[in-house]
Amino acid sequence: VLKISDFCKSQISEAESAKDRRLDISGGGDRMMIYRPGLEVRVLPLSMPEWMFLDCLLTGHTLSGAAEAVLKDFQDFDLTAILSRHFEAGSFSGFKVFSNKG
Repeated sequence: VLKISDFCKSQISEAESAKDRRLDISGGGDRMMIYRPGLEVRVLPLSMPEWMFLDCLLTGHTLSGAAEAVLKDFQDFDLTAILSRHFEAGSFSGFKVFSNKG
């Protein structure tokens, strides 16, 4: 599940340590992926490009289509690093390989 929190964790920490305890929520929340390998529940913080990539995959884009969509806005997007991170974390449950051959 992809989720955006209501508030940014760093903003909450800053407000807790400040004397006036005012919270500026204009920056939006943190992006994260919540997943369940086995009986565990894990939360994986996500960068904006990573969020966009995973959202594209969840809405039916192919791997190359999702990467191309993210690269339009984030030229330094590193597909290999993202895939490696998610395979190591166990956040991908599987994938299918399709052939373009007639």
